[in-house]
Amino acid sequence: MGLSKASKHLIQAAVFILLVAATIVLLLPLQRRFDNSMAELRRSLITRMESVTGRNITYAAISPSVLQYIEIRGLVIYGEESIPLISLNRLRIHYSIIQLLRGDPVGSLREISIDNTYLNYNNLMDRDLVDTFIKLTQGGGSGPNELPPLKFSGRGLSLNLEYDSLRITLEKIN
Repeated sequence: MGLSKASKHLIQAAVFILLVAATIVLLLPLQRRFDNSMAELRRSLITRMESVTGRNITYAAISPSVLQYIEIRGLVIYGEESIPLISLNRLRIHYSIIQLLRGDPVGSLREISIDNTYLNYNNLMDRDLVDTFIKLTQGGGSGPNELPPLKFSGRGLSLNLEYDSLRITLEKIN
């Protein structure tokens, strides 16, 4: 004598509920570990950026796209007198997931793209930022913390450049 159709559906529903519950119980610790890792990544990323630029940095949000990039919104890099030098609406740091999984986070970096950005540059006060930018774009170092050559792209850029007595302002460059 076989089970009735209703009994079969009840058993299938119970098995499904048990599988969902088991998945939740098993994935919850992984989710917590992932959240902790992402929080550490956020802290270390900003700390590293402050170290590289020698400037104070604030941001509104950092969110990863697990397979492609990390996006930072509302990023502001401050000058010596706490004046915003660079205000980025959106910064994306693209990486190679394969190299990242191989344990080479620095070597996994591929491209930095910026959208709707304001740059206030004074050659007397901010020359070190140009030197840092040149170093980042050239790359080619061989040490574990040396950056690979990076591609830079952007749109919606506004620039205020001061070079001695010359002042140039450009708005919304694409």
